[in-house]
Amino acid sequence: EVTTGASNDFQQVSRTARMMVTRFGFSDKIGQIAVENDGGSPFMGRQMAQQSMPLSRQTQDLIDEEVQRLVEGAYERAKNVLTENRGLLEKLTQRLLETETVTAEEFQKMIAEDEKVKMIPYAVLN
Repeated sequence: EVTTGASNDFQQVSRTARMMVTRFGFSDKIGQIAVENDGGSPFMGRQMAQQSMPLSRQTQDLIDEEVQRLVEGAYERAKNVLTENRGLLEKLTQRLLETETVTAEEFQKMIAEDEKVKMIPYAVLN
């Protein structure tokens, strides 16, 4: 079941991926150009102020495909990180059940002490 919190997360992910493609050049297919403006002044509301350049249907479809590619790639990467580090997640869960909170330092120590943790190097999403 999708909760309102998860729904907002999906909206944020979609919005961020769209900005990556349309404003910040994170797509080889679209290229290093901005096809959307940043929205300008919010005086009349962000939606009203947002200036979109006229785009062909083909370009709009390409943008949608690239956004989908980025979102799916990020999802798969996150799922792999969680799956490969299941043991650490179980230790973290147990600690949270016992203490209710874990500081950043405590979590970093848990990671450093767990020899099975698989650190995934930084990578550009393909």
